[in-house]
Amino acid sequence: RILEAVLSALGQRYPELPGAVEVSDVATPLTFRRYTGNLRGSIMGWATTTDSITMKIPRRLPGLSRFYMAGQWAENGGGLPPAVMSGRQVAQLLCRELGVRFRPATPP
Repeated sequence: RILEAVLSALGQRYPELPGAVEVSDVATPLTFRRYTGNLRGSIMGWATTTDSITMKIPRRLPGLSRFYMAGQWAENGGGLPPAVMSGRQVAQLLCRELGVRFRPATPP
């Protein structure tokens, strides 16, 4: 029912979309818990608390060369925007360490 409702709503704006969908997947909190182990099926990683909100999670770990962390578990709060931001920060870190100028791509 959720998929049908979403496709119907999107179809109002993009009429060709519902008929063009070949594969779909609907995730529930139980899906997130099964695949990520997140508490109560949260779509985010870390729970933001007054103690964790200012905590900086290191991008590197002592003793592991050429290892960098990015993603939902490498940022407070978690979710897609912070995960993407952490990937960008790791790319910048790599560029700095390799002496390469960081040049982000311009979206089309």
